[in-house]
Amino acid sequence: MNEKVGRTTSWLVLTLVLTTFSVATLRYGLNLGWIWLQELYVWMHGAIIMLGAAYTFLHDDHVRIDVFYRSMTIKSKAWINLICSFFFLLPSICAVGWFVFPYVMKSWERVEASREAGGMQGLFIWKTTMILFCLLLLLQVLSTIIKSILALLNKDLPEPICDPVR
Repeated sequence: MNEKVGRTTSWLVLTLVLTTFSVATLRYGLNLGWIWLQELYVWMHGAIIMLGAAYTFLHDDHVRIDVFYRSMTIKSKAWINLICSFFFLLPSICAVGWFVFPYVMKSWERVEASREAGGMQGLFIWKTTMILFCLLLLLQVLSTIIKSILALLNKDLPEPICDPVR
């Protein structure tokens, strides 16, 4: 699922670049501007980060200090992934989800829109990406935990799209 969400989200990057280019061209070339168009690229940027985090983790492209990790054995990597997932990632995801959920629900209750005159409608939909961030990343962390346990038990891992334990 994270593979599909990540690949779909990647199209937002192209859309973001085109929107940003349009805003700059219209503003400085034609002296035109709309608040909703400026908000659009900010919202897309946030959505790319929120929806792309689990995809990045799936492909082991997240920021990490690879000086030591890169040269470790599969079992050592599995231990690090397992320990870090349990003691850092899971608590962090749960904490973020705990605080974000009521915030997003309140936004849905209000059918929140931009505070700016001429801004975009549907801010509540954009804020939902924070909940999706937690859910998608939680699923990916659980997958990493399972793969790590299988690696520690010397079980053959199914051929994944990308093996974060490698």
